[in-house]
Amino acid sequence: MSSNAPYVLAQKKQLLKGGSKEAVEAQRSAGKQTARERVNAIIDEATFVEIDVFASSRANEFTAEIPCEGLIAGFGTIRNRPVYIYSQDYTVMNGSVGKANGEKICKVMKMAAENGVPIIGVLDCAGARVGEGVDALDAYAKIFNMASAIKGVVPQVSLVLGPCIGACAIAARISDVVLGVTNISSMGAHSAYVYDAIEGKADGSDICSAEYCEKDSGLIDVVYDSETSCVAGLKSLLSYLPSSCCDAPVDACQDDLNRDIPEFDAFMDAEYDVCDVVAKIADNNSVFELAPKFSSSVVTSFIKINGNTIGVVANQAKESESLELFGIIKATKFIETCDLMGIPLLTLVDNKGLSKSTCGELHGIVTESAKLVQAYSNAVVPKVSLVLNNAIGSGYAVMASKSLGIDMVYAWPNAQISAMDAESSAQVVYSKEIAESDNPIAARQEYAEKFAKYSANPINAAKSGLIDDIIDPINTRPILVAAFEMLGFSDGCC
Repeated sequence: MSSNAPYVLAQKKQLLKGGSKEAVEAQRSAGKQTARERVNAIIDEATFVEIDVFASSRANEFTAEIPCEGLIAGFGTIRNRPVYIYSQDYTVMNGSVGKANGEKICKVMKMAAENGVPIIGVLDCAGARVGEGVDALDAYAKIFNMASAIKGVVPQVSLVLGPCIGACAIAARISDVVLGVTNISSMGAHSAYVYDAIEGKADGSDICSAEYCEKDSGLIDVVYDSETSCVAGLKSLLSYLPSSCCDAPVDACQDDLNRDIPEFDAFMDAEYDVCDVVAKIADNNSVFELAPKFSSSVVTSFIKINGNTIGVVANQAKESESLELFGIIKATKFIETCDLMGIPLLTLVDNKGLSKSTCGELHGIVTESAKLVQAYSNAVVPKVSLVLNNAIGSGYAVMASKSLGIDMVYAWPNAQISAMDAESSAQVVYSKEIAESDNPIAARQEYAEKFAKYSANPINAAKSGLIDDIIDPINTRPILVAAFEMLGFSDGCC
């Protein structure tokens, strides 16, 4: 009998080519790389091992009509760290998901979880493969189930590098982090054309655009200006993420653990950017900010302290003195993500409670605040809070309270901790004195300053044991380093 090897190898070679020449040209004309080019850009050279090249929806009939089922899948390394990856091939049936395609995705996800390494999904998809009917829909349901099952077991990162609409968007958003690229990423429940038709537009809606998803809907965490910079961002992000919930990344710290930060003295007396506080605390300014353009009243970042990854939630008081609805939602999601991945939490507090907004009230700010409280309470990772300035009313209770399970709570000496702000508190506590004054306006200001100085200062909270220490801002970094070392940088979650 003649050998089948030449025939099989020829067929494999054909499958590896991907879509037609015309489809590849259309992909590049749209400013996008092919699926295989993306894998090669992400994975270290000569380390990618592909699986299921011959996968087919027709198990008993060989066909080259759907090369690799429109999905490149396998494993390799990124900066010498093992990962699994799948990349949807838009040159093959527009990257649509069908039965065999979905099974490949689920298989590579399961392998990632079993081997304790991250899973990277590169999404560029027209949706479910309509010709396969309900089998295509079931494929998505299986992807949802697998992504949910491995949530918190290994990091899941999605790169939206093309259309990602409907079920595909749902699958992407189950991921821990979603990255995108301007002009080529689109994400939403329905395509922009659907919304244009509903609203009678003809000029193209931006509701699914990368920019809208980053700033307004929050569907994409970080948007880059090119695929190249997006891949670089992915590689930087992975340096902060564990391989699994039981394997936290630790880098050699090249920064002075006892480094003072003299600039923080000035931050007590002037408006500051909390991003500067975060960067100065971190080892050598090592920061990866998530969702920087979505609800800028709250900053969420990964940083390194003593070579260990720490998740930071920080109030950006210069944007809003109060906790806003979407900022609360953003913080909750980040806290839950850090807890699932075993990443300790640092909270930098500077707010005057919940925002006074009818819009926030109507859209559930109380409900979302309850979810934030639950996220803090349920998180089992080490948790440290630092009150930079204000911790007023609910703002103290939901972000800086030891009774929520915060392990260590610190405050700068200028901190104001009170049930209400000083002006309102003075109006309540000294109402009689203010009313009887010859100049009520001046008296209100005087008593407000008195209340702030003697009643709202952090000493009272420290006397009650609710603040563990009032610290010199200059010594913030060494104190935080010591606190996280004492707590253990990760309790593990497996």
